[in-house]
Amino acid sequence: MSDIILHHYPASPFAEKIRAILGYKQLPYRSVDIPLIMPKPDLTALTGGYRKTPVLQLGAHIYCDTRLMAAVLEQRAPQPTLLLPGHEATAAIMAQWIDANIFELSVASVFSPAGIAALQRRASAEALQALIEDRMAMRKNAAPPPATAEKARSLLPVYLAQFEQQLAGGRDYLLAQSPSLADFSLYHCLWFIAGNEGVAPLLDDYPQVKTWLGRMAAFGRAAQAGATELSSAEALQIARDSNAGGDTADWYEPLGFAPGTRVSVLPADTRQDPVAGELVLARRDEVGLRREHPQGGQLIVHFPRVGYEISAA
Repeated sequence: MSDIILHHYPASPFAEKIRAILGYKQLPYRSVDIPLIMPKPDLTALTGGYRKTPVLQLGAHIYCDTRLMAAVLEQRAPQPTLLLPGHEATAAIMAQWIDANIFELSVASVFSPAGIAALQRRASAEALQALIEDRMAMRKNAAPPPATAEKARSLLPVYLAQFEQQLAGGRDYLLAQSPSLADFSLYHCLWFIAGNEGVAPLLDDYPQVKTWLGRMAAFGRAAQAGATELSSAEALQIARDSNAGGDTADWYEPLGFAPGTRVSVLPADTRQDPVAGELVLARRDEVGLRREHPQGGQLIVHFPRVGYEISAA
């Protein structure tokens, strides 16, 4: 069984989501530190152009989007489960909504004037400007446009109050006494806010949420104990030395693409950085594209269907 390799950087919220899941499931992993901004040549050698963080690697299989990564980790370690019995649809749909909506508000909060002032105390003006320009370039085609600081100030208290109420009855987590996928999605959004002293006080009026946040953060810390460092060059070598076989069994392709068709996969939110390849895996919520790169060898890049557009290349 291939080692779990996580390509990420410490400050990435979505990477913290996966790190916390790894800690919850007590899964050891190998950690590859990637650049905060583009270019990311070793990462895109594996993904074919996908630039978001994190990326999960199992041998020559490259997994994009934390929705799919969570499913892969659930398959590898079914217990403790992320999809609580009787709450499977609730956890999955709630997580998807949080990733799309609460995350936008958390980013808008951190990049508000108060959040920027805090960031300026940690990073040089040049580094901070480079980060802002990189994220603006990534979201220039986004639909709808990114949330504003004003929108975050207006809406975030509404949702925080609802989560506070959800946790107020003695429940340790959002849906039950154990965490679900929804908890990990909300966690990484609020972790991003809590880690910025300029906007962390936004959480002060919600004691149940802050207590819950502490429980979730323990999983993230546990993940660090199970990580070993790996260089990007070593990760590329592992990909080259691994088998990149596709899987056409149980082919499910509602768009009509046959095995071997050249297709392109595009993130529906940013509408940038499409990945092209030969369709070799098609499931209800997963597609896999075979591609080749001089550094990574023959690779299968995996995407979920939700949140992505698939078309003929």
